Amino acid sequence: LRVLVSHDSGKSYELVPYTGQPYIAISYCWPAKSGFQRIGSSRIQTTIQTPRGLVTSEHFSQFMANALETYNSGLAGAPCAVWIDYHCINQRDREETAAQVAILQHIYSHAHATFMMLEDVSLSADELALLCFGFRSTPQSISLLHRVISARWFERAWCSQELILSYKALLFVHDTADPRGAH
Repeated sequence: LRVLVSHDSGKSYELVPYTGQPYIAISYCWPAKSGFQRIGSSRIQTTIQTPRGLVTSEHFSQFMANALETYNSGLAGAPCAVWIDYHCINQRDREETAAQVAILQHIYSHAHATFMMLEDVSLSADELALLCFGFRSTPQSISLLHRVISARWFERAWCSQELILSYKALLFVHDTADPRGAH
């Protein structure tokens, strides 16, 4: 296994061998050619040092990096690394890809948490409060719920599997008041 570790407070990451450190698994939709509009900091790429050199990743967005840094800042211990399929599995090696797919249950069930990244949804603080605290079946709350579950993430079978396999799952949407922020 390989994971990404943060450098420069989340401004860049390095792909390193997994040595038992706690990690966050990322569940997201791969960027699509059409029909999927990422918003806000989801469109900003993150820099990653790989064995093949420095790359900018359209798979590991700044939205994800910001969520990870916020989560890590609230931990008492060492920060968590991150496992994201596109970078942590060698996509050019079919044998490795098959072997890693075979252990996805282990990867997701042993993650400190799984971040489910809805990169095409944003909510205000008030909208989030309406959905999460004292939810009532009103036209406004039903409309908000529909907006969330209309995210591309909910259409992808792989994402559903990742949710089911996860020990602890956290859903992230963009914060309309802060282009870098997440709820």
